[in-house]
This record gives sequence, structure tokens and C-alpha cells, in this order.
Amino acid sequence: MQSELPYCPFKADVWQVGKSFMGCILHIEHVVPDVLKLFRQMSADSTEDRPSAREAVTQLNKIRNELSTEILQACIEELDDYDVSDDFREHEFFDLVPS
Repeated sequence: MQSELPYCPFKADVWQVGKSFMGCILHIEHVVPDVLKLFRQMSADSTEDRPSAREAVTQLNKIRNELSTEILQACIEELDDYDVSDDFREHEFFDLVPS
């Protein structure tokens, strides 16, 4: 299915980064919930609902500047079994692609 809206590769890049980063921080969302909220906005289905790359970076910097030194220096447990493709399966486009 092809959208009648003009294609914008930058909006697609914002979606890609949002989805990729979201999966990497799901297990620590309780520590920095605003970051997960931003990544969800970045990976919104509608391009109109996504921030631009500049807006996303500005928001990410704002979130970072509001974090305490203690949080910024805390060790974060890494997930060994995370598969980024699992996050992409949630998107309706992948319902059309055979596994």
C-alpha cells in the first residue's frame, strides 16, 4: 500500500532511531520515563506526529540536562537477549512482510 503523502526520508530516520532506542531502554524506563516517551513520539505511525530530528535532539538534551549526576553515573544492566526486530514486528508494515 502506498501513501498519498509525500515521502520524507528524515521522518523515516526519526522513526528508525526511535524504534531502535526504545527497545534498548525499555528495561530502565522507570529510571528515565521521559526518554521512553520521546522515543515513542519519534516512532509514531503518523509522520505528522513525529518530531523532526532537530526537535528530538533538543528534547533529548533537555531530558539529559534535567537528570541528576547520580542517575547519569549509574550502571545500567545490559540486556543480552534483546532482538531489535521484535520491536519492528509491532508495526503494521511488517504484517505485510512474510517472516
